[in-house]
Amino acid sequence: MATNKGTPLYPGYIECYLLSLMDENLKSVALGPFERHWGIFRYDGQPKYSLDFTGNGNDKMPAKNVQYLEQQWCVLDTDKVKNPKDAESNVQYACTMGDYTSLKDGGSCSNLDEAHKASYTFNNYFQIQNEDVEACDFKGTSKIVKHNASTGGCLF
Repeated sequence: MATNKGTPLYPGYIECYLLSLMDENLKSVALGPFERHWGIFRYDGQPKYSLDFTGNGNDKMPAKNVQYLEQQWCVLDTDKVKNPKDAESNVQYACTMGDYTSLKDGGSCSNLDEAHKASYTFNNYFQIQNEDVEACDFKGTSKIVKHNASTGGCLF
């Protein structure tokens, strides 16, 4: 689009419309889990794609001086919780208050083991709550870490 090349079937200029700027973690998933993931920015405000809104072919995002939260993640504390099933009620709470659609079959995080699934749900809730320290309590079954907890294609 930035170069006006179009596609092989439709060469040249293509008129398009932006449906959603940001992913919407509270959007209904009645039609499917994809409903929450139409934005060009992830929940944390980071771009999903290299885009050029100016049309000059620069592949740069126009946002400048964006203040991001400190990079930290809320994960299952495996030093305290040896069996992820022991944190199951906390995981269920995080799932009901956050977005767990990536954990569903076919999702980018569907192949995680139980400990990583718990960490994903804890962190998703924590991020939705703007990294509020109290949002990573989960009755002592979690902890805040400074290293990126993402694994494989699953972005935390």
